[in-house]
Amino acid sequence: MTGVTDLQLQLLTLLVVAFFIDFSPVIRARQRRKHWTGTANRNDDFTIVIPIYGKVSYLTNAPHLRRYGSRVLLSTTTREKPEFYADLDRIADEYGFQILRSDIPRKRAHLCPALTKAGVDATHTAYVMRLDADTVPEGDLDELVAVFAGSELAVTSLRTLPSRAQTVVEKLQSIEYEISMDMRFDFSWLTSGAGFLGRTSVLKTVFHSHTLFDSGEDVEFGKLAKLMRFTVGHIPFVLRTDVPDTFAKWFRQRIVWEAGNFRHQIVNFYRYNWRRPTYFLYYTVILYLMTPLRWYAAVKSPEYLLVIIGAYWLFTYVMFWRQRSWALLLFPIYSLVSVMVITPLGIWKYLRIAATARMVGRISIRRRRHRQAPVHARVIAPARRIRTESAEPSDALRDAMANGANVPPVDRGRHRVRNDETVLISAVVR
Repeated sequence: MTGVTDLQLQLLTLLVVAFFIDFSPVIRARQRRKHWTGTANRNDDFTIVIPIYGKVSYLTNAPHLRRYGSRVLLSTTTREKPEFYADLDRIADEYGFQILRSDIPRKRAHLCPALTKAGVDATHTAYVMRLDADTVPEGDLDELVAVFAGSELAVTSLRTLPSRAQTVVEKLQSIEYEISMDMRFDFSWLTSGAGFLGRTSVLKTVFHSHTLFDSGEDVEFGKLAKLMRFTVGHIPFVLRTDVPDTFAKWFRQRIVWEAGNFRHQIVNFYRYNWRRPTYFLYYTVILYLMTPLRWYAAVKSPEYLLVIIGAYWLFTYVMFWRQRSWALLLFPIYSLVSVMVITPLGIWKYLRIAATARMVGRISIRRRRHRQAPVHARVIAPARRIRTESAEPSDALRDAMANGANVPPVDRGRHRVRNDETVLISAVVR
């Protein structure tokens, strides 16, 4: 068969395979979806690690974390501007947070995973929650940790949803996040960088083998945990995170995300993906390996795009019948742009990142002790701020000290990282 007949066969095959591989797990996951109901139990033996660098304005969740006091550890570098430290000190003073400054070379390490690792290594509590600077927990973290501590889980992914849905692109992302989070009931190891929770000893073990490759670093953590045979689950505790409010911001963000996706689905396709056949077939085979075929079909017979858009529209409308809105009409086009445009650009972005970092981000378990570059880090507790050459005390703290005022009371005890402790942290730096 030639010409149109071949395209029809290819289209039919793609639609059937896509439905049973992609749509069926989503339907099954939504049927098994559970909601967070809370618990009367509480556990406060945890630390919240928030990587922060570049701009303090990224730290938008500080007021929402006030109740956790010194259990919040802001992990940053020793190479920021004085203005950055002054603003960060001001926030830490106001809310009783701790600050960890790690000497991590910017040109040799990817900062977000490296700072997360530094924060985990400096922690002495039983549990650690990694949280993005723009992510807010919807419930009580003491209750979440109590539920987690009473389970057999070593690591858990959490239900991450947009903090608002006002603009068109925010509404479309809300639909996308709902579908993605429903899939976590089947693919719990797809941990989100917005927030996940784990036992401290497990997190330290997993980060020992982490590549610290920035793109896809969150999913790499969950994948490594599964490869190490730790129990990874999903708790539907809701986190609200900021999402791009314009299409331009969304486009830039998704290209970086697709770079990480390419690293997992193609560069590391043999690392755990193949153990989940439906996941492997859809993301590795259909999404990436069939990209040239999709473009060929689109150029040769663009009318088939209408069939694909119609099929996706019908699926999303049925799945979101109760929450139906006009945004559902645009969602198939939104998904088509992601698959046809952003996915290829993500491959290009990955190649640029890999060339700059001089590493491909290949995932492996380091069973033997390997050479690591030592990273000096200092924990700065809110009770007694340390002055260094790179950072002066904040104006708020300077005024308080001059007037003889006391620093605001903070949550103390076993939760804090040891006060004014200088620690030597082994971090993989390539």
